[in-house]
Amino acid sequence: MRERSIAPFIVLGLGGMLCLAALLLYGTETIAADLCLDRGGAFDYLRGVCRDGVAGLPVPPLMQRNPAVGLCGTAGGLLLASASLALLLRREGHHHA
Repeated sequence: MRERSIAPFIVLGLGGMLCLAALLLYGTETIAADLCLDRGGAFDYLRGVCRDGVAGLPVPPLMQRNPAVGLCGTAGGLLLASASLALLLRREGHHHA
């Protein structure tokens, strides 16, 4: 019987955690901005605060205002894709052997 490596599962878990971290970071900012706009303020995305008496603040790109979200999401997605591919290829190889 061939011994199986758990490395793809570890990479899969790590990728999932990074994607979850990105979603939580992005979700926190989105909820804060929504609550701010609901009470009539303007959300300052660069500072992450709600400002009153200010209109039309710019919304910079996500990677500029919070690079951790983009980096976690990208790294997590790449890890998920590579681990999934490794598991798929291992499974395909098992059927043909």
